[in-house]
Amino acid sequence: MAEVRGNVKGSLPNPGPHEKSYHLGSAQAHVVMEQYLKYEFKDHTSIALEYEMFLVTHPRSGPLDQVTTQMAELKAKLKKADDKAKRVESAVSTVNNKLSSLKTKITNLFKRLKVKENKK
Repeated sequence: MAEVRGNVKGSLPNPGPHEKSYHLGSAQAHVVMEQYLKYEFKDHTSIALEYEMFLVTHPRSGPLDQVTTQMAELKAKLKKADDKAKRVESAVSTVNNKLSSLKTKITNLFKRLKVKENKK
């Protein structure tokens, strides 16, 4: 196995440190897993590291991605609802201002009518 790892390490180009570790880990995992499958090793203790390498280099998508997607959708819906609530609040404030202005005008109109009636 050390020989295989040495051959894999020597066959890789010279990328940056993060790319190198990613490619090396991925290549090692594939080669070692091929050997384990070839010789029908199952539940061997040394396979755990290769599983870990594979899982680290190939993050699992699925439930976590679904939750992330649902959270993003929920966040977008919440923002839309918040924007709509702000527009409604603004509209209600405008209506209240207009009603208050109308009430003042009606009150003044009634006062003027009373004054005119009293003059007659």
